[in-house]
Amino acid sequence: MLSSQPEKVSELLEKMSKLTEKVRPPQEKVRTPQEKVRTPQEKVSKLREKVSQLREKVSQLREKVSQLREKVSKLREKVSKLREKVSQLREKVSQLREKVSQLREKVSQLREKVSQLREKVSQFQEKLSKVREKVNELPEKVCVLRKK
Repeated sequence: MLSSQPEKVSELLEKMSKLTEKVRPPQEKVRTPQEKVRTPQEKVSKLREKVSQLREKVSQLREKVSQLREKVSKLREKVSKLREKVSQLREKVSQLREKVSQLREKVSQLREKVSQLREKVSQFQEKLSKVREKVNELPEKVCVLRKK
């Protein structure tokens, strides 16, 4: 990456050189030409090493991202299945509520019928009671049904 942009590298090196000159004491300003060449080369070497390390980290991060994407994909599938099941359960609950409503209506109708039947039974009991009274009022010779 840096080797493909030599102008930027040289600019960076130049800036770094100026900064180091300002920071270093005056006695270090006097360097041999070999030292001057070696220092930028060392810096470029270190920069290349750092770039290599960064590329490795990027590669590792890409792998992790890939793994995370797989996990997310699996989670999406599970969520989709869960949503489908929830939808089915909601439908069943809705059907059950409808059945409960129908059963409540039937219970209400049956209660009404039971109430009507009780009323009829009560009426029949009254009639039966009146008939018994009438039968009991009849002379014994006329009615065999009369209780003694």
